Amino acid sequence: VFEVESIHPDTQQRYVVAKSLKEAMKSPDWESKWLPAITKEIDGLEARGVWKRVPRCKVPRGTVVLPSHLVFDVKYDAAGKYLKHKGRLVCDGSRSRHGMHYFESSSQVMHSASAKMMASISTGEWGRAVEEARKKRGAQNVDVSEFDYMKVHTIDVSIHGIAKGDRPRQPIS
Repeated sequence: VFEVESIHPDTQQRYVVAKSLKEAMKSPDWESKWLPAITKEIDGLEARGVWKRVPRCKVPRGTVVLPSHLVFDVKYDAAGKYLKHKGRLVCDGSRSRHGMHYFESSSQVMHSASAKMMASISTGEWGRAVEEARKKRGAQNVDVSEFDYMKVHTIDVSIHGIAKGDRPRQPIS
C-alpha cells in the first residue's frame, strides 16, 4: 500500500494522507477526520446545486455517466499548523463528449488569471444588463436581483502550495 505521511514540523504529529476511499476507510482517522470531510464536501456540492445523488436504476438507458472519485489531503496554514482533513469529489472528464458534458461539469482548479477574467466578465455583463434594463424600464422599475444569474456565485481561491518564486506580485482579488 502506497501511503504519504504528512509530518507537522513543530509537533511531529503524523497524518497519513489517504490516496483512495478504501485507504481512508482503513485509516484510524476515518470516523473523526475523513468521514466528516467527505460529508462536508458532498453537502456543499448539493447545497450549491452542482451535484445531486441519482440512484443507478433512475439513470436512463444509454446515458453516459461520468465517473467520479474522491481526492484527499491534509491542510495546514502558512505557519505549518494543522487546519483540517479535506476530501474533494472530482469528475473524470476524460470520458466527456463535446456538446454533451462540457457545460455541465466544472474544474476544481483554475489559474488566478482565469478567475480574475471570469469575475470581470461576470461583473461587466451584469452591469451592462442592469443599465439596459434601466434605460428601457426606468431606474425605479428594475429589480437588480433578477440579474443574479449572471454573477459568479462561488469561488474558492487558495495560494497554498505555490512555490515561493511563483507567488503573485499583487494580491488576488
